[in-house]
Amino acid sequence: MVMYLGLVRFAACICLLIGGLHAFAGIATLPWLGSINPPAGPWNAALDSQDRFYGTVFAGLGAMLLTYAREPARFRPVFQIIAGAVFLGGLARLVAVTTYGWPPPLMVALIVVELVLPLVLLFWERQVSPGTDAA
Repeated sequence: MVMYLGLVRFAACICLLIGGLHAFAGIATLPWLGSINPPAGPWNAALDSQDRFYGTVFAGLGAMLLTYAREPARFRPVFQIIAGAVFLGGLARLVAVTTYGWPPPLMVALIVVELVLPLVLLFWERQVSPGTDAA
């Protein structure tokens, strides 16, 4: 359980860091991901607004993961929803791949993490949590 919750806390801190960066820097973070900023235009305000909003939401996921790690039995359903949402986010990225092609390598790595890590954590959580058939 200690290793499992340590990984959850680590993932939470990564969410807080990445979400915070996007919330504060907006689309200026795109080059960090191997992309380029779109040319100047009215859509920049919309893209920047979206990036900052979703960055804040991603940081919120990190805060919820930290809350879960403090009281896993109480917040187990919240964790399962978060893991499912991140997995679905990875699937949504694959839709973008079918529409626009493969993104830069760091973004591909994020797709893999978003599709694999939630499943690993959900499986591990089931193994270590009291009150489950596996524990």
